[in-house]
Amino acid sequence: MSATIILLLALLHFSPSHSFVPLISPHNVRQQTASSRIRIARNFGPLSSSSSSDGGDSFNNSDMKSLMSRISNVRDDEERLSRRISRNFLEGYWTVRGFMITDSVPSEASGFGLGLVADASEGFNMMKQRIRQAANGEFDVEEEDTGETFDVGISVMALSEDNTHVALGRTDGSAFIISVGSESFASIIGKEFLSEGDNGGVKTVYRFEREGGTSDDEDPEVPPSDKTTPFDIVAQFENDNEITCVANVGGDVFVTGDCKGTIHQIRVETVDFSLSHGESVKALKCVEGKIVALCGNGEGAESTLLIYSLPLSEASVPEREIKVPEDTVHLAVTSDKIFTSTSTNVAVWDTDLESLCDFKPHDPSESISCLHAIEPDMAMRSDDSDETCVVTGTNKGSLLQHQILKTPKGYAHWPLMKNQRMKRKAHTFKTSEFPIVDIKGDWSKIISVDEDGTVRFFSANKGGDCLYTMDGLDECSCLDLKGDLMVSNGMEKGFVCLHDFGAIDAKIEFGEVDYLD
Repeated sequence: MSATIILLLALLHFSPSHSFVPLISPHNVRQQTASSRIRIARNFGPLSSSSSSDGGDSFNNSDMKSLMSRISNVRDDEERLSRRISRNFLEGYWTVRGFMITDSVPSEASGFGLGLVADASEGFNMMKQRIRQAANGEFDVEEEDTGETFDVGISVMALSEDNTHVALGRTDGSAFIISVGSESFASIIGKEFLSEGDNGGVKTVYRFEREGGTSDDEDPEVPPSDKTTPFDIVAQFENDNEITCVANVGGDVFVTGDCKGTIHQIRVETVDFSLSHGESVKALKCVEGKIVALCGNGEGAESTLLIYSLPLSEASVPEREIKVPEDTVHLAVTSDKIFTSTSTNVAVWDTDLESLCDFKPHDPSESISCLHAIEPDMAMRSDDSDETCVVTGTNKGSLLQHQILKTPKGYAHWPLMKNQRMKRKAHTFKTSEFPIVDIKGDWSKIISVDEDGTVRFFSANKGGDCLYTMDGLDECSCLDLKGDLMVSNGMEKGFVCLHDFGAIDAKIEFGEVDYLD
């Protein structure tokens, strides 16, 4: 191998520094590092070389300076992007786009403002009214009857790792994979103001944006269809049983579970196969080449925790399975741990389903309503440390974060009491009295959904009051987060919103907001 090739291989494995500011997930950092290498290889182009006397290639100082300059530029671009996304998450700047699947035309997914319901203008007016109510705080205003009903709701959703596809499971038993498009009915800007009675936090509301500025008396125009990429249904299936869970296996491949114990694997343009377990599939998670499933019917019988190896096939059988308490209903995973919870107890397992520890995070008078596990911050983690965290929400609105520590005697949770502290992490978060129905987040931020549809953003490190809220999503019951993109239901049954925190380059001076080209 020539000296030039060896040098190029070494440079292409150069890892950018991890001087990322908070509010970016470790997964996103790894994605950005990989994308940096791809861009280095793709964009640098051929390097000038000259033939040496022995026929080999030489790499002169000018080539080296040019290459190092380009590497530095790519690294700087990545860090600027990270800072911008971090700031947008911290201060509430994002755009929104989305779609709904109309039952009248089940083969089409329509972007906001481009055919929401049978009549496009009617659907657009419905969304405008909804947005205005959110902006004015008029969440209880009765909406005009448009003649459309949305009896079918979205029960679960999941983004692909690269944010190019979103999978939806619905209450009628149908499931869809949608390719993410750029159709949009409006942009959403974080308009900050102190909110009375909301923990003194900052509330973010919706505003219409159009080229040339905003207008209170003019409606935003529907974007021309030739300037947008449509949302497309690329796979779907229907059965008679409500979809209870969905997870991304990798790429455009997803798995769903239903209330009758069937696990379907679906990908673009096809439904591969289904596995029948016989018990209702309560939760599905994918981790390190495996699928973890929690199944159970209640009725006095224990639930089952199963692990399947990927890839799945019709002949797949569980690699491991154990019995867990009957009322085990929640499941969360990290790369090396599995978490389950009953109404009062959290159990921690390794990926071989060996028990590590268990604990009761909340007061016995409260019931755990949702569970989320957080990978450690890889940039801050030392070789001998383990900073895996688990976040739990309850039916009375409590939201707590615990750390799982490795001790000489095994694993244990920390803190043990509310007045104790975690290193670099917050333990308690101020919410409302409404039950918490979903939690997502990473090592820098935690996002919770209340039963009334309020979405709250917290700093995972500082805790306390929320940074801001998303209001007006009265129907919001589930969301997913990958990198700078968050997907949620809400506003109305059947609507799906994609909140893009990487699309705005904001100047936080005099309220100016500059959009990226």
